[in-house]
Amino acid sequence: METKTERGSRGSRLSLALIIALGFHLNACDSKDAESDGGEAAGAERAGESAGVEMAGESAGAEMAGESAGAGDTAVAPEGLKISGPASANAHDVFTLSAELLLDGGDTEALSGEPTWESLNPNARVSETGEVTVMGEGELEIKASFDGLEGVWSLTAGCVYPEPRGERYTTSLAHGNVLPPLTWVDSYNAKSGSLTDVSLKDIHCKANYQWVSTINFLTTTGWCPFCPEYMSEVANMNPELKQAGGLLIYVEVQDNDYAPADSDFAYNHLNRLLGSTEGYFVGDLNSQPLSRFFGRTISTFPDAYVVRRRDMTILTSQNLNRDNGMVPFVRIAEDPEQDWSTYEPAPFESICEEGDDEPSEPNDSFETAGLLEEGMSSAGICTAAPDFFKIETEGSWELTINFQHSEADLDLYQLNPANPEGEPLQGSNGETNSESLTGEGPATLVVVSFTRTSALYTINLTTTP
Repeated sequence: METKTERGSRGSRLSLALIIALGFHLNACDSKDAESDGGEAAGAERAGESAGVEMAGESAGAEMAGESAGAGDTAVAPEGLKISGPASANAHDVFTLSAELLLDGGDTEALSGEPTWESLNPNARVSETGEVTVMGEGELEIKASFDGLEGVWSLTAGCVYPEPRGERYTTSLAHGNVLPPLTWVDSYNAKSGSLTDVSLKDIHCKANYQWVSTINFLTTTGWCPFCPEYMSEVANMNPELKQAGGLLIYVEVQDNDYAPADSDFAYNHLNRLLGSTEGYFVGDLNSQPLSRFFGRTISTFPDAYVVRRRDMTILTSQNLNRDNGMVPFVRIAEDPEQDWSTYEPAPFESICEEGDDEPSEPNDSFETAGLLEEGMSSAGICTAAPDFFKIETEGSWELTINFQHSEADLDLYQLNPANPEGEPLQGSNGETNSESLTGEGPATLVVVSFTRTSALYTINLTTTP
């Protein structure tokens, strides 16, 4: 992605043996003529000896000449290594290369051992066995080395964005669907605050995103009371999430007035909330080729969708797992090939001892809410379930809970009696050691451990007739 306009940073927050057979070419030499001194017998004898020498020489010469010819037939010097692989490849393809000795004249011969493999550019990775994973489109160059000989295999890889599961892409965010190749022009780099274009095709195809295993879409709104804490909790997972391969894209779906949010609102709202952080801030109004892509499907916030980069398939969502706690973003990024459609919540470990729980237990549902009396009392999140309380007064009231935020992130909400599982009437979900709400008349409230961890806390209720 190329940075277009700098806006300025805002806020805090991974290579025969060459054997040359020497051919011996021995030339048989003719004997000198025998001297004429001596009798004929001596001459004949010497002539016979000479003839014998000549014949023996010829025989030996013939034998040695044969040996020379046989040895010369094996003297072939390899020129290098020949590497064989596919004729074409695309980003995310996986295949295995093979190497052979390349001989003079173009013939090949098997290696007597295993070569060493090396990728010469970041567009591909190669294992010690020659298995190649194409990390992005562009030039691929893989070198093999063996006993001082080398060979290079090269290819220009393309990229084809994954096809939809059906006849065409849809706005459905169901598990197993392929996310369309969306883009956001003039969105924001969440860390630097600079304007940039975000393209899912680039993220899928470009080698500079090879560190990415999952793309995590966090959908939020300006008016959502639960969203700030959720977004903060996920942002705080960095740098662990990035190291695992998780890329964050924060999608602002609606503004404070429930209108479709653009990228400028997304930046202003999320930067104020999260400061400088990893990922991108985008507005759903700027989604292309279909504006308001997420807003056409999502109705409950916050929500999150995890997409696997290699095939752009939706692995899971917060919406599918409302009862199982926060999406395990880091675990999914570390192992994106597993089935994450549903996941088990992390085991709950209670720190409570006998007597730490509130006297009104069991008060783990709206129907079994415990009655609060004026004054201070002790309580505890001793199970994974939240604590429900009710206030029965016709006057005004103020309820405060105190706890150690370093142990657990507790939140306080007043529920809507007409729809207890719906949007609360009000809530207090900060990042300090206390949460407080005020109201008038009878009320039902709930204390929730957002981090799904055990904690002890105190309740202080004051009422005014």
